[in-house]
Amino acid sequence: MFLLALFFLSASLPFIHFPLTDGDIAHWVPVAKDIELHARFLTGIHDQAHGPLLAWITGIFAWILPSSFYLYSVFTIVLGLLGLRWVYLLSFQLFKSEKQALLSVVLASTSVAWVYLSRTPMYDWPAAIFIFGFCTYYTMYLQNKTLKHYFLAFLLASLATLSRFSIGLGLCLCYMALANYFLNRSVFLWIWESILLVCWAVGFNLPWLLGQTYAHGESFLNTFFYDNVGRYLKEPGDSIIRRDYYGFSLYVLVGALPYSALLAALLTLKSTYKTIKDNKNHWLLCAMWLPVLLVFSFSGHVKLGRYIAYVFPAMFVQLGAFVSVEFNSVTFFKRYRIVNTLIGVVLGLGLGILMAQFFKEADQNNTLTLGYIGLLAALLGYTSFLHFIKRVSFLNNPIQWSFGYAAIYGIFFTFMAYQVPLTPYLNVIRVQILGLI
Repeated sequence: MFLLALFFLSASLPFIHFPLTDGDIAHWVPVAKDIELHARFLTGIHDQAHGPLLAWITGIFAWILPSSFYLYSVFTIVLGLLGLRWVYLLSFQLFKSEKQALLSVVLASTSVAWVYLSRTPMYDWPAAIFIFGFCTYYTMYLQNKTLKHYFLAFLLASLATLSRFSIGLGLCLCYMALANYFLNRSVFLWIWESILLVCWAVGFNLPWLLGQTYAHGESFLNTFFYDNVGRYLKEPGDSIIRRDYYGFSLYVLVGALPYSALLAALLTLKSTYKTIKDNKNHWLLCAMWLPVLLVFSFSGHVKLGRYIAYVFPAMFVQLGAFVSVEFNSVTFFKRYRIVNTLIGVVLGLGLGILMAQFFKEADQNNTLTLGYIGLLAALLGYTSFLHFIKRVSFLNNPIQWSFGYAAIYGIFFTFMAYQVPLTPYLNVIRVQILGLI
């Protein structure tokens, strides 16, 4: 509970308004506003036929205080908390270690990815969390043979499709197929459960699909087909296809901050791959996030910052498992020190390149730019202090050190909230949303 409370503060401060940094919110806020005013859950306006769940829940919250930016991010914050609960459950289910499970929760809850995605209301975070919930409970069903977990898994898969229909259904089916293969289950059972999952998900979405078709006709159906199939074959609008196939992996390293060096160092060890090869629990974890990494890496799609959300939940479970084993290894720490230095240099150079490429934006508010640098320096410095000076204490009781991360994030986002109105390239989104609500 202490960890969840700290994360809630990290993702909520300063409570006054949310520093909206993702322009995607401008697309679905009108849908939420329509829900707030008219409660047309099935026949109201839609955004590109994205699933309605985010707009529905946010519209309900907006009844309480229509002009509050904070209430437009509460749903994603709650999902961040729920995801941390499932990180603990899955880790404990697979490795039977409370200490290891808590370590995975600490790594996830204090990462840049988890805090940023929970503070940035977009479709992909709800979908990612519910897909991860499906994977968690489906794994528990496969290992414990409990029908309760089976039904919970299917319910969460359906909620994922209400956020992102094709991505949610596709990734759940992908994990189901790989998990059945790794555990040598009957092909007949796998096919039957796959058909059942498709029917369940379609049935779950059917009232909304029928309501939208009734209200908007062929226009909605064309948009729904494009949004769930066509846009993955062709870039939205006039955007050119980006061939930066390495970009998705770089986003993983950035999102894993301040543990990027920890992740990179583990990937250089032969023991890491031997552990994966010899342990089917690690096969299952890889099945939850590696397919996402591969599919979107080779897609060349422009929206890497959103689709990366699906990688992190299971990745942090696996990272915690490896850290708990390797953290006291002399060989690992020699490697970790070298990689940590290299990552620090690369991040410094990358930040300099970004400031040069986006000089106009950086120059709009030098104070905020210094704040970004300060956040990065504080996270990396604090993590280095814990891992290299307080190593034993951190490994034995990582929870006690989480307050430091909460303080760093809380100070930064409070500072950012006051700086956003003074920063034109960020304030344009804030003004746009104010006009909509």
